[in-house]
Amino acid sequence: MNIFRKMSWFHLFPFLFAAYPIFALSSNNLIYVQYSSFIRSLLIVEAVTLLLYAICTLITRDMSKAGLLTTALLLAFFSYGQLYLVINSHFPDLIRHRYLILLMAILVLAIFILVIKARSPGKLLLQYLTITSIILLAISAYPTIRQGIVNRLAVQKAQQEKELTAIPDGNLIRPDIYLIILDS
Repeated sequence: MNIFRKMSWFHLFPFLFAAYPIFALSSNNLIYVQYSSFIRSLLIVEAVTLLLYAICTLITRDMSKAGLLTTALLLAFFSYGQLYLVINSHFPDLIRHRYLILLMAILVLAIFILVIKARSPGKLLLQYLTITSIILLAISAYPTIRQGIVNRLAVQKAQQEKELTAIPDGNLIRPDIYLIILDS
């Protein structure tokens, strides 16, 4: 219970940063991503983030440092593919996966050492990371949420039209037809 008293909303930035790639991918592929796949991916990523956050909290005994470490791990994981594509497009024969993984591991290890040896990060840094993650999430979530609302309204309109055209009590209501017969 002591952990929840120490936690403020400024410690939520790892979870917001974890949700950003899911929302960004969904908003760029609205036609291809089903809502259930989106929710499943979001829940899995948030559960893994919670697990990483708990492990980092146990290692550092400081929630602020744990948030920074968790965010560093998440950024390394989610940016790996994009980094590889950029390097590979400019220098096709320069880098292989094993070298890039080693480079990313060294970078994450250096961040771990810096964060663990440093004093507790300032409240201003935590506020900055939280606000930045909220802005990123809002920018990437807008198209997804907008499309969900548009789809929902279209379904409701279709249901209302279906109810209006339904035949009550099985009696067939025939429309008025004017038939013009031309006789020569």
